[in-house]
Amino acid sequence: MAKSISIPITGNAAPLRKVLRDTEGRLDTFSGRVGGVFKGLAGVGTAVVGAAGAAGGALVALGSHFDGLENTIVRGTGASGDALDALVQSTQDVLKTVPDSGEVVAQTLADVNTFFGQTGTELEATTTAFLDFARVTGTDTAKAIGAVDAALTQFGEDAGNTDEVLGDLVRISQATGAPMDQLLSQMETFGPIFANAGFHLEETGAIMGMLEQAGVSVTRIGPAMNKFFRDVAKEGGRPQDALQDTVGAIKNAGTEMEALAIATDAFGAEGAQRLTNAIRSGNFEIETFNGLLGKGEGVVSAQADQVATLSDKFNQLKNMALVGLAPAAEAAFDGVMRAIDAVMPFVQRIMDAFGEGGLSGAFSELKTIAGEVWPSVKTALVDFMEAAGKFIVDDALPWIGSKLMELGQALVDWIAPRIRPMLEALGEFIGKAANWFVNDGLPTLVDKLVELGNALVEWITPNIRPALEKLGEWLFDILTWLLNIGLPALIAQTAKLGAALVDWIEKIRPEIGPALSRFLDQATQWFINVGIPGFFNLGKGAGKATVDGIISGLKQESSRLLRATDYLPGISGIRGALESAGALLGRFGIPGLATGGVVTGPTLAMIGEAGPEAVIPLDQMGRMGGNYNITVNMPPGSDGQDVVNALRQYTRRYGALPLPVIGGVR
Repeated sequence: MAKSISIPITGNAAPLRKVLRDTEGRLDTFSGRVGGVFKGLAGVGTAVVGAAGAAGGALVALGSHFDGLENTIVRGTGASGDALDALVQSTQDVLKTVPDSGEVVAQTLADVNTFFGQTGTELEATTTAFLDFARVTGTDTAKAIGAVDAALTQFGEDAGNTDEVLGDLVRISQATGAPMDQLLSQMETFGPIFANAGFHLEETGAIMGMLEQAGVSVTRIGPAMNKFFRDVAKEGGRPQDALQDTVGAIKNAGTEMEALAIATDAFGAEGAQRLTNAIRSGNFEIETFNGLLGKGEGVVSAQADQVATLSDKFNQLKNMALVGLAPAAEAAFDGVMRAIDAVMPFVQRIMDAFGEGGLSGAFSELKTIAGEVWPSVKTALVDFMEAAGKFIVDDALPWIGSKLMELGQALVDWIAPRIRPMLEALGEFIGKAANWFVNDGLPTLVDKLVELGNALVEWITPNIRPALEKLGEWLFDILTWLLNIGLPALIAQTAKLGAALVDWIEKIRPEIGPALSRFLDQATQWFINVGIPGFFNLGKGAGKATVDGIISGLKQESSRLLRATDYLPGISGIRGALESAGALLGRFGIPGLATGGVVTGPTLAMIGEAGPEAVIPLDQMGRMGGNYNITVNMPPGSDGQDVVNALRQYTRRYGALPLPVIGGVR
């Protein structure tokens, strides 16, 4: 028979690991191999716990956080059941209103519940008051709770007056400079003495604050005051009245020595001198307690709001988010714990199967369990996803939006009262800076510039003349060098370069002439045979005036080109080409006027093709003297009457011709 193993089911993962480790030690009847296998199973159990935590993600971690807070409350109060649930809810209610951590809130609430016995909204208000008190004064909440509880008990005060008492202590500490920790300690130690003497808690705090302010050690004078109160009570007097009378006597004593004697007789030598000085200087006064008494309720809360930093605001927002997610986090954590609880029986079955059938039996059982569990797991996962989605849409997102709005409003409320002082301070700074610049900075700068200028003038004045003399000498040396060396050398080199250029030209001239002659000959032939005919073919009529100009230019420049060829060796062949231009133009119907003719209108013609000719307007012929015969050559088939008609048209336009017209055809 396999040995039976009992594993307790627990909702905490840590005990699970401990049970697995302890169980391994109890398998003393198995072989080393079985023990090794069990170690593997223990590791599997631990891995299951880790996997469950990872699956829950942040919600599981947050649920664990709140589980830890619950444990803190249990340890601090011993509560359970409904009472524990109420304390946990109060912890969450306080947590979302303060910037303190969950651990601090839970511990403070547990202490307040233990010392004051409060629950519900009263517990939450007192817990919040102590948390605010700790942030304002820098004290430890546990110490403050113990001291205040003792003081309330000593003076017969109700726990509902806690906020009033805390406000009184803050006001007294700030007014007298008494450290809060020291004031709380003295109240706890010497409070009963003053309570028995008939003083109230607030009055006792004021007395201790005044003594601390006067430099009188309460620990030294406390025992003497205790004796003073007992002696007065023994004689049937009222200690409070007796103390007030004694303080008045010391204050009104005729001399310092007389006052010191009264103080020493009443309170002993310890601290008598300082107490006397405090009383006579007005720093210790029992009748009005130097104005230290007043309303304390709400003081702590108001000051906590005033000293809250931006970090505190963000911490409070974080706490709001944590509390808002608490239901989902706790559900996730509980789900993980329930999953662990559900896994444990299956682990037991696997271990039993392993004990009976070894690894084969264990894996066979594991397969069977997987088939049994998967439908339930699948259903649970679907339910979880649906619940998670519904929570996010219905609760989480609206809550986050509302809290972001609250944070924004809180930021505005925090910034609004501070922005104006900041701007005023900035404006004041800028104004002071501008005043400084105008009144101090700029004049100082100008003075320094003037000093620098004067220093430069003082340095330059004795050195300027030698410097100019040196400059003149340097310029003279340069000019002398230019005249004697530089310019002659430049001229010589320029002449050398010019001679070289002439020599180069002489050398390349024989090569340039033939090449230029060939280029011009080819260009002329192309122009005569291709260029001009093509041009006229594009539009003889439309370009008539343009062609007239071209022909005229050719005629005028041909003789120049011919003369130019006389100076270019090897170019005489161009002359023949130019002389053949007349024959080419005749091919295109352009008449030549070498034998004479009359032109009565714009005409495209060629002149000078056979030698020099004179072109004279007809109305100027008479000025030349003598008689001139003009022979008109007409194309075959034309009528002489055309010439007569042309001459008559001319006379109608320009007047009579100064010559007789003789018609004839030959």
